[in-house]
Amino acid sequence: MRDLQRDIGAAIREGRVPEELVARLKPGGRLTLRAALGVYSGGYVARLTEALGETFEAVWWVLGDREFFALAKAFIAGNDSRTYNLSSYGEAFPAYLRHAGPPSAPFLHDLARFEWLFRESFNEPPPAPFDHAELHLLHERSDVVLKFQKNVRLFSAPYSVYPI
Repeated sequence: MRDLQRDIGAAIREGRVPEELVARLKPGGRLTLRAALGVYSGGYVARLTEALGETFEAVWWVLGDREFFALAKAFIAGNDSRTYNLSSYGEAFPAYLRHAGPPSAPFLHDLARFEWLFRESFNEPPPAPFDHAELHLLHERSDVVLKFQKNVRLFSAPYSVYPI
């Protein structure tokens, strides 16, 4: 069963159905096996492109539709989804843009890193409540340790990407 699932996954990701797989499966409904897997194959790329677009909205805006879709398609071809949660897809996209992004936008990978960190921060659980009324008392103590909440991310880049 594991081998069959692997082979079906490969057929969907690669957009081709080997004869060995056709011989092992029986299609249901009116579609041929190739047509049915073709629907999933197109949907796979579309869903992952959509996931990248949701996370990397500013990158998409900078590139425009045509270039963003082309980069997303090339990225997806070499980076399978390893999670059931589509919003978790794309962690390696900023690094990919460092090498594959257009030379006219050298800041693009930093912008993508910023967007990924924002996504991570946004998806953390809400921070613990803090009583701001007692903040003024802290300056009188010498044992105070500042500890960031889990949703805090530090970011540094040679380009000012926040305004984008």
